[in-house]
Amino acid sequence: MAVDLSVVLEGLQHAISFQNLLWLLIGISLGLISGTLPGFSGGSMMAVLLPIIVTLPVDTMLIALAAIYAANVYSDSTAGILYNIPGGAAGIPATIEGYQLKQRGRLIEAFAAQVSGSFFGAIFGFLFLLVLVPTFIYFVQFFGAAERALLAVWALIFISSGVISRDDPLRSFLSVGFGLALAMIGQQPNIGTFRFTLGLMELWDGLEVSVVVLGLFAIPQLLDMIRLRDNFKEESERVSEIPFRKLYGSMLRVLWEGRRVLMRSSLFGVVMGIIPGIGTSTAAWGGYAVARSHSRLPEKFGIGNRDGVLGAESASNACEVGTIIPLLALGIPGSAAAAIMLAALTLVNINPGPSMYVNYGPQVWTIMFGIGLSGFAFTILAYPFIRGAQSMSRLSVPLLIGAIGTLAVMGAFLQSHGLFGAIIMMVLGLLTVFGTTIGLKPAAVLIGFVLGPGIEKELIRGYQIGGFERFLKPASLVILVIIAVTLAIGLWQTYKERKKATAFALSAAASGSSEPSTPEPPHEEIRLGDVLADRVIATLAILLALSMFWQTTHYPLFASLWIYFVAAFFILLPACLLWLKNISLLPTAIDWLRSNRGDLTLDRSGLASQGVVLAAFIIFIGLISTLGFIVSSAVFVLLLMLYFDRNVIRSVLSAVSVAFLAWAVITGFQIYLPRGIFNI
Repeated sequence: MAVDLSVVLEGLQHAISFQNLLWLLIGISLGLISGTLPGFSGGSMMAVLLPIIVTLPVDTMLIALAAIYAANVYSDSTAGILYNIPGGAAGIPATIEGYQLKQRGRLIEAFAAQVSGSFFGAIFGFLFLLVLVPTFIYFVQFFGAAERALLAVWALIFISSGVISRDDPLRSFLSVGFGLALAMIGQQPNIGTFRFTLGLMELWDGLEVSVVVLGLFAIPQLLDMIRLRDNFKEESERVSEIPFRKLYGSMLRVLWEGRRVLMRSSLFGVVMGIIPGIGTSTAAWGGYAVARSHSRLPEKFGIGNRDGVLGAESASNACEVGTIIPLLALGIPGSAAAAIMLAALTLVNINPGPSMYVNYGPQVWTIMFGIGLSGFAFTILAYPFIRGAQSMSRLSVPLLIGAIGTLAVMGAFLQSHGLFGAIIMMVLGLLTVFGTTIGLKPAAVLIGFVLGPGIEKELIRGYQIGGFERFLKPASLVILVIIAVTLAIGLWQTYKERKKATAFALSAAASGSSEPSTPEPPHEEIRLGDVLADRVIATLAILLALSMFWQTTHYPLFASLWIYFVAAFFILLPACLLWLKNISLLPTAIDWLRSNRGDLTLDRSGLASQGVVLAAFIIFIGLISTLGFIVSSAVFVLLLMLYFDRNVIRSVLSAVSVAFLAWAVITGFQIYLPRGIFNI
């Protein structure tokens, strides 16, 4: 598939159009804000805005989403450098060095390294994006339905097996399996059988992608924000005004002096982005490690080293761009943010890959050029943003939760055309909070949910076209071999780590601690509390798998095949292995729990605060039909502010402000929402 330069130029022309540049700046600004707020991520901001901006043109929508995430990855470490509280996991490595630089009076240097590393990584990734997307699309065009489905299955297994990320493969498999199970709710795509609808008409079309995204990311992080508010306020009050006049001059010097670190770490980040399921946090730590391994003074890392900031920031930003490569070329998301972009494409009935390149060629290039422009945009906005970050940190957290929560409920209502979507969002949010507590991964759940329907449709289509022999062609066999090798490597690595970790856990139990005490612990430390949590996850998963098997007795064969595969391979088998894992430690874990029962304490204050937020959400949703959306949003914010802020005047002003925000969004996007008895 040759590259048509006229299509490329048309894409560039669209990228610099007024509408796309405007939404690029809006996305950058929202991403910078979300990255600064502890407990709230760019993925959550994307989730909140997805139902609203899905009405925009395809290229504009994806540029806005990509800009949010690009700016968020950059700004993850801004709050970390200022307050030692990173906005997200990807900002932790840069925070380690940047905050120490600030403590030593080298704040300008810390921010110069942060902005320089982010800019270089984003542009480096953008150049690879321009080359690799057309290249991958050229090869993928020769794939049939079977190969495309098997390639997506490999992506799920790679994400789950922990070959590179070294995550627990059993919990990762279960996370993906839960996502695949959620995706089966509704009408089967090939033959139209209704599955797992519980007799509810609202589930006939399945769960809305936007509602699932909001439930997995927005609601849990809003509940987490209220728990972190006191620590954030305490840190931010100790930060004084900072002069930034030398920021860009220092950037040029840092870019030249750190060019070797930037090249190595950015290349590492791009590779990590292309590989499915790695994520920016892993890339940031990897880039940090690359910078340290090539440093002439590795002992200086951890006490304020500029190269550590450069390596982490360049790798994480290059990784963020790299995740777009498999998304556009193969339809396989490399991260949670890319999965949200894939969800956005599915909402407008576009399948990434060769067909998208043929039918929407200019838009594909517009998206890629827009991602490149986002690197320049957040670099230009870095100066005013860093100055404003201190003021932003002093914003009322209950007010922020009220504003973001209002947009989340609005999005869920719009996608489901009723309150059912908002209810499902809250249920999924609570399940996600519980799931993450016992080790499940929301990003893996989302990737499974987004990829599942497409895999099932292509597998059955391939079987209908050529029977079982269709999967024995050379290309399919190669992918099957790669799947088997990937699975074997992941299990072997886990087995080796498990043997080491078991010995450490036993020594820890003998010393009366739940954690191993050793100067060089293995990668995976077994905590006795996790041994008990494993049994909880495994038991629930086994019950889910058995119920799925039981339901298949009511479905035709083609509606049951995918259920058999998912329930057996992604849920039941990992659950059984998880139950048997460290079974020898179960008596020790029970004894440890009995002996330490009095020492186990719950964060009662944090749980109470989260309960209040949850109750306010329930009241909000319950009042929409009667009072209307705008008035109900004002009541929602008023309840939060009165409980947490305890200032009546400020609470009323905040409620009115959020109600006005809701009115502006409803009016600007011409959205219909209930007006209630007040007809507002």
